[in-house]
Amino acid sequence: MKKILILICFLSAGTFAFAKLMIGNKAPGLILSDMNGKRISLTAILSDNKPVVLSYFATWCQPCLKEIPHLQNLQAKGKVKIILINIDSLPKEKVAEFLKQNNITLPVLMDPESKITGENFEVLKAGRASIPKLFLLSPSGIIRLIVDGFDENIEKILEENITLIEKEELNKPKELAVFFSNSTNGYLESCDCPANPYGGLVRRATYLKQQREKYPNNILLDSGDLLPLYANDIIADYIFKTYQIMNYDAIGIGDQEISFENFVSSMDKYKLPFLSSNINYCEGKNCMFLTAHDKIIERQGLKIKLLSVTHPDVFALFPDKITKKLNILAIADILFAINKKDCDLLVLISHSGFDADKEIAEKFKDIDVIIGGHSQTYLTKPNKVGNTLIVQAGGNCQNIGKLVIKFDENKKITSYDYELVPLTKDIPDYPPVRSLIDEYKNTTKKK
Repeated sequence: MKKILILICFLSAGTFAFAKLMIGNKAPGLILSDMNGKRISLTAILSDNKPVVLSYFATWCQPCLKEIPHLQNLQAKGKVKIILINIDSLPKEKVAEFLKQNNITLPVLMDPESKITGENFEVLKAGRASIPKLFLLSPSGIIRLIVDGFDENIEKILEENITLIEKEELNKPKELAVFFSNSTNGYLESCDCPANPYGGLVRRATYLKQQREKYPNNILLDSGDLLPLYANDIIADYIFKTYQIMNYDAIGIGDQEISFENFVSSMDKYKLPFLSSNINYCEGKNCMFLTAHDKIIERQGLKIKLLSVTHPDVFALFPDKITKKLNILAIADILFAINKKDCDLLVLISHSGFDADKEIAEKFKDIDVIIGGHSQTYLTKPNKVGNTLIVQAGGNCQNIGKLVIKFDENKKITSYDYELVPLTKDIPDYPPVRSLIDEYKNTTKKK
């Protein structure tokens, strides 16, 4: 039997929904195509650090047509970003014709018959769609207002709520955004094919630039395996140059860095902020630490202490010619004396694997955050052991992680928000990195 979609278009006095989509909760994610066929995610929409209005409409919906001019007036004032979501089953050309006839200039995303986002945004229930339906989101994607139907005072209602959001943004608690990555494995870009459908440093760089503007109080960390296993000089050169562009605060040392024959000399050449608290590198009988033992970073009055460890087991299958140059100190010996007396936040960068990280968190309870790696574990939420948050972003440079930690006036952690962001096609290439990739391709073609 053919499924029939019943569409309801109605006027109301601004009914507010309190079902699954609660005001104060994070809005569901979405990825829809715009009028040009480009895929756009909610993460990209929020990247301008403005409140966002999402409004569902159709070409035949007269109340929608009454609402849209009010939204265009608001957009013109520059304090909010407004996105229309069309749920017609018409071809894009017909929708474009409707927009032109009605002088609608707002950006439009397509969700035919509301099949993609309708249930998550409660536009579609049991095959019935009700529009117009409008959502006001804060710059961090929190739902601040839900309106079912057209309200003739919608412009005033939105302006009042946008003003409240602006005031709250000014007075919000002290926060620190911790951006993290791991297991890049040499992926400068994604093939956008089934084997690696999204990702790449060329998109990561764009995302980080956008998000650092949105969260100026931030740190950027990586737990290692930047390089592919047994990298050559050429790919290592372009990976390291790309990391220079992204301006990391600290980078752990993975086994795949150690497998690169010229890694130690590259540390001096590229001046990247590698950090290792437990790797001794030996030439004959002469051993030395590759980096300083720890690192202290200050951000807007917050003192953040970073340590970085690599588990000895990650080298278990390496040949003697590599392991004989390593003296890996036991992690317990490095961490036994740690405490938070000299910092407000203690972060461990760990190239040890997820299971080992859980054991570390059990034993060393002063650690606030462990930035994990090596096991390429995709953690959709932090794994909490006691008060320690363990995070990791999967593998092959497909995602970038964001942990926003909020502090009270005494610099004690009160809450956190967490997101793993897939580096999808709607995130544009970062031009300086794209230039490096093009240069890399030309270089390798000549070989």
